[in-house]
Amino acid sequence: MKLKIFICCLFFAPLFLYSFWDVEEGEPTGFRNYTWGMEISSLYLREYSRTFPKLNGKVVYYTKKNEDLNLGGAKVESIEYGFWKEEVLCEVLIKFKGKENFERIKRALIEKYGKNYTSIPGTNRVTWKGKTTYLYIDFNESNQRGYLFMSPYPMRKFINIYESIVAKRGVKDF
Repeated sequence: MKLKIFICCLFFAPLFLYSFWDVEEGEPTGFRNYTWGMEISSLYLREYSRTFPKLNGKVVYYTKKNEDLNLGGAKVESIEYGFWKEEVLCEVLIKFKGKENFERIKRALIEKYGKNYTSIPGTNRVTWKGKTTYLYIDFNESNQRGYLFMSPYPMRKFINIYESIVAKRGVKDF
């Protein structure tokens, strides 16, 4: 009897996790070992890259020293991790050069995340929109540069959740 309960729990546990987090199986919840909402202190050996204003706040980008720049069979120029208000991970921006790298990364994305994507006619932009993550890859033929952008979806919901957590932490100050 205990074995049957164990097997049932083993079988149904992933279903409960995905329904609880509202994440579709296979959908990214971040990049590599870094998940959306991860605190900045978890990104070791980081170097400041730039700051970008966004949605009444700012996203501060960092690169990681000794980052593996191989992605989907392509060599990328940089991987930047964006932190909302310099606190929690909310974006990843990957820059690359060349049509061959674009095609390799695009094929890897289709293989990993499926063919449920939108391709914008007349452009090299391909987008995926999941329940919790939005990503797109774009390539400019004229300057041979491209990028892959990933973020929680919708971003406004992510920010609202973050702000409510900060407010709850602040309650103990009273």
